Amino acid sequence: MGDPGYYTITELADRVAMSPRTIRSHRGRRLLDPPVRRGRSAFYTDSHVSRLEKIKDLQDRGFNLAAIDALIGARPAGDADTLAAVLRPLAARHPHLLPALARHRVIDRDLQVIRPEVLGAALALRQAGVSGEAALRVLGATLDGAERTAAELRRFALAGTSAPPDRLARLLDVLLLEAFRLAVTAARA
Repeated sequence: MGDPGYYTITELADRVAMSPRTIRSHRGRRLLDPPVRRGRSAFYTDSHVSRLEKIKDLQDRGFNLAAIDALIGARPAGDADTLAAVLRPLAARHPHLLPALARHRVIDRDLQVIRPEVLGAALALRQAGVSGEAALRVLGATLDGAERTAAELRRFALAGTSAPPDRLARLLDVLLLEAFRLAVTAARA
């Protein structure tokens, strides 16, 4: 191995127990950032390892790649530090938007980004002309609604079932995702 925290594609594949071909496929789907270039060589970092482990975990829980793309999406525009730099001026102008983000553990009290994929997806709406304030409002409302819906689904489904809780949770995750996708698609029509 070369430098600590830098991996060739073969080393990365060994580390996460995936084939290089699968890793390239995830890059092609934009689920994984391109490698870091050093001259003519390409290296992957610990953030690539974490991302691939998250993808594997979701696959193990029964999600296919289309569902994983919907759940975690393409990599957000920028890392946590970049997103925090974009968030700070928005937070200064609209501090009322922060409690929902903190309550859902997207950010902490010091505006450190905990879930860059979630915040990045919301702030990506700005590229479509949505204001930063509106994007954060949509994110807060979506998280609040999803939390209520998921709690209601679990309470309803757990009543009178003998299914193992982890299997039931996976099935409910898929149900919730598919129902949300259908609702969004219907809203666009």
